[in-house]
Amino acid sequence: MSVPPPPDSPVPLSSADGSVSLRQAIFVRMAVLVVSVLAVTAWALVVLGLRPMVDNAARAEFAATSARVTAPLDTLEATTSRLLVAGQTWWASQPPAVDDHATFNAFFMPLLGADPFATSVVAGTEQGQGWLLLELPEGRWRNRLTDIERWGRTQHMLAYEPGLPAVPSTQEQDYDARSRPWYKVGAALGKATGIGWTSPYRFLSTGDPGITATIQLTRPDGGLLGVLGVDLKLSDLSAVTSSAKVGQHGMALVLTEDNRLLALPRAPDGTDAATWASHVMQPVEALGQPAVTAAVKHWVDGGRQPLAVASVDSGNVRWLVSATPYHLGAQRWWVVALAPAADFAIDWVPIAAWGLALLALLMLPVGWLARDQAKRIVRPLEALVADSQRFGRLQFDQPTVVPPTNVVEVQQLALAHEQARLLLLNHQQVLDEKIHALEHAQTEIHKLAFFDPLTQLPNRRLFVDRLKQALSRSERGGQVGALLFIDLDNFKTLNDTLGHAAGDSLLQLVAKRLLGCVRQSDTVSRFGGDEFLVMLEDLAPNELDQMDAARKEARQVAHKVLAELGQPAHMLGAEYVNTPSIGVVLFQGRENADDLLKWADMAMYQAKASGRNALRFFDPDFQNQAENRVQIEGELRKALRGDSFQMWLQPQFDRSRNVVGAEALLRWPHATRGWISPADFIPVAESSGLIVVLGQWVLEQACKQLALWAQSPQTAGWTLSVNVSARQFRHPDFVTQTFAMLARHGAPAERLRLELTESMLFDDVLQTIERMATLRARGVGFSLDDFGTGYSSLSYLKQLPFAELKIDQSFVRDMVTDPSDAVLTRTMIALAHALGLGVLAEGVETEEQFAALSTDGCDLFQGYLLGRPLDTAKFEAVWATLRS
Repeated sequence: MSVPPPPDSPVPLSSADGSVSLRQAIFVRMAVLVVSVLAVTAWALVVLGLRPMVDNAARAEFAATSARVTAPLDTLEATTSRLLVAGQTWWASQPPAVDDHATFNAFFMPLLGADPFATSVVAGTEQGQGWLLLELPEGRWRNRLTDIERWGRTQHMLAYEPGLPAVPSTQEQDYDARSRPWYKVGAALGKATGIGWTSPYRFLSTGDPGITATIQLTRPDGGLLGVLGVDLKLSDLSAVTSSAKVGQHGMALVLTEDNRLLALPRAPDGTDAATWASHVMQPVEALGQPAVTAAVKHWVDGGRQPLAVASVDSGNVRWLVSATPYHLGAQRWWVVALAPAADFAIDWVPIAAWGLALLALLMLPVGWLARDQAKRIVRPLEALVADSQRFGRLQFDQPTVVPPTNVVEVQQLALAHEQARLLLLNHQQVLDEKIHALEHAQTEIHKLAFFDPLTQLPNRRLFVDRLKQALSRSERGGQVGALLFIDLDNFKTLNDTLGHAAGDSLLQLVAKRLLGCVRQSDTVSRFGGDEFLVMLEDLAPNELDQMDAARKEARQVAHKVLAELGQPAHMLGAEYVNTPSIGVVLFQGRENADDLLKWADMAMYQAKASGRNALRFFDPDFQNQAENRVQIEGELRKALRGDSFQMWLQPQFDRSRNVVGAEALLRWPHATRGWISPADFIPVAESSGLIVVLGQWVLEQACKQLALWAQSPQTAGWTLSVNVSARQFRHPDFVTQTFAMLARHGAPAERLRLELTESMLFDDVLQTIERMATLRARGVGFSLDDFGTGYSSLSYLKQLPFAELKIDQSFVRDMVTDPSDAVLTRTMIALAHALGLGVLAEGVETEEQFAALSTDGCDLFQGYLLGRPLDTAKFEAVWATLRS
């Protein structure tokens, strides 16, 4: 249907009736808006002028908060110093003996219990005596007492449990208090009353990182008696910094001069406590806190100087940072505090309230002007919006009604709106028709995507999807199903003889017959060409042995399909009978769709191999054989690249049992699978085409061996027989390559004998005769292998330049016990002699066979009775020596 032309363009309206333009109306609004914006801007400038003052106030409050972080650390130093001075005084008045731990404990236990930071008290003397009192959780204590002169490496340990007597024990350890960091720091103090602090190290008793405050113990004459120390764990320092309040979201930490963590900030939410505690003594970057890293970098970049307050940006957040040095004896640490600047911002709520009040006052005149303008512009536009909403509902039957307005542009818009309504009304019918056509096309596209256009059966895509769904249902419910892969026998012949129209008619008939063989819940699909698939679900659901019953039910359906598809079909006035080959595989949800299709296809080919018009269930052994062939082919290709084959030789004898030559045999010693039989890899090589390369390799080795034999009088007269495959013999370069190998190794051509089988002689006989004649003219001999096992033609045998017939071992095996084999063997020997050919019997394994063959006139013998196959080195070592 043709689309009607659009209506005429709207006629511009005149402004002579007092109407104003939209530009004028907008100008009025902009004037009001500008006044309002100016007022708000002026107010904002006033407010923003307060920002420097606000920032200064925030910095001052942050600085005061940061200073409070060091207060607990000052308490730590003060309490530790008091404990050490008290201990020094006590020691001077009544120094304890190392054997008298009770006196030592009685004095220091109350002091340790009252000190929130101290972990243990240690003491040592210049004579090698040492004391340790360690406070443990839950009211437990531990002593370690040493006396190098008396006890040597033996340390006396005492463990205290609440309300129980001390439990003594000993341990062997090379421990001398005089070598510990705390003793060295205390011994080096300039004044006996001074307090020394160690660098952070790990305590020997607990393995925790910590520091030790020390004081000297002096003799009455002022000499050094020993050192008294108080251990403080760095985790206790972390308890101070992690609990420090620096604003609402701030944190504090303590660093060494080389930026290593002594006291940690509070752990982020969800962080494991042990993992967080492991960062002690680690570089500050190990925390993984971007704000902390940025703050420390700012401090380091500034020369590691004290910071009162500085600003650092991290993650789009402005942080306030302070760095305060903290001295403990000769140790200088840095207390770093940081917090978001927003934590110290002033309360803007009152300011915002006054600003909003002022804005409300400014909005009163703006609102009054807006209300007046709405009467002129907004109401007509609202009417047009309502009309547009009807357009959205495809309602074009009502004309546009707009309240009176003096704005020219609004009047123009109303006119254009009405013209658009009329245009849409005219096009609605055309659009409905096109939508209907599109829906029809979508239906057709769906059919083309999921159904076979010829048979209207589900196609490959839809079938595979249904198969996957069936496998899911089977896996959940345990039901058994079956997949039938059906291929029409000799379908190509029908197409070639009666034409594709007849073939299409047959495919449609097959589809109809298949649908009649299955239930409505089953699925029949044309998989492609003349292949069909049938999926049977929920077979034998109530049977005890469900799998066996399902197999029987699937077999019944398959036989029904065989019978139905085997019925005559009328094609172009003629009767045509076509049979199917069917492969069947059962499933119970544990398989995947690709494997099922592959297995059903393999079973179908088994049915074809059995003679067509047959049914075969999938046999896993057949799959294993196929996979084994693929594996052997891959290993074969790898072996050809790696020179992994060996040539073995089986000797051949005359009637006097003298060695006259040998047959070359190919052997494959695999690195992991052992010796692989030629019966396994030769058929694979034949089917893959690798037999040509293998044959060339064997022929090359044979030429080398003949050249070696020619150098010794004992072996120079030996012949070497080599089996040649049909594919190798028909290769265009076979003759040239053979001559090249003989020349390359200097091997005598008259000692090389090529063995050909009967089956390869009858394809292109003239070319075979020509190649054999060319080789024979240069001295190469030929032997007819496995004579009597094929369809021998005496006329061809007379024309071909053979020098020898080889009687197959199948005749030799039973010639002594089976008169028929004896007659056949005797006849073959006589025939060969009549044609002027020599005779070699294979598979001679008993003396009776050897005697009978000798009596019948056999010339040469080969078999386990006389000699087994050997590798080339052993062959020469055995047979060349015997001959000499």
